[in-house]
Amino acid sequence: MEDVIDATDTGSAVTALAVAVAVALTFGVAWMAGHYLRIRRQRLLIGSAMVMYGITPADAEAAGLGRAFERAADRCAQCGQTDKCRSWLTWGRRGQLEAACPKAAFFKSVRRSRKVQEAEVAP
Repeated sequence: MEDVIDATDTGSAVTALAVAVAVALTFGVAWMAGHYLRIRRQRLLIGSAMVMYGITPADAEAAGLGRAFERAADRCAQCGQTDKCRSWLTWGRRGQLEAACPKAAFFKSVRRSRKVQEAEVAP
């Protein structure tokens, strides 16, 4: 007995495969875009926290904490408390931020170093 391939079955299979690939690509791109935007928003949060402490990335670098700043930014990007953090920063609740944020010690170290550098420069 001879196997006969029906052209409509092959066409349906190709169409189904094309649809599956398109759906997978759409979800993949949507996930990547959402992931990118989440990381950007969380990077903004570390910037807001640094403003609250009166420090900048340049202060971290001057304190010899440039790599620590990079690690802190990476941790911030992975943090699961974004909503709470945003609320604490919005309302200026540094005490709550310090109690919950694993990067609070980094912020304090940079601020301490900045104050020492300012004292050394002052006449």
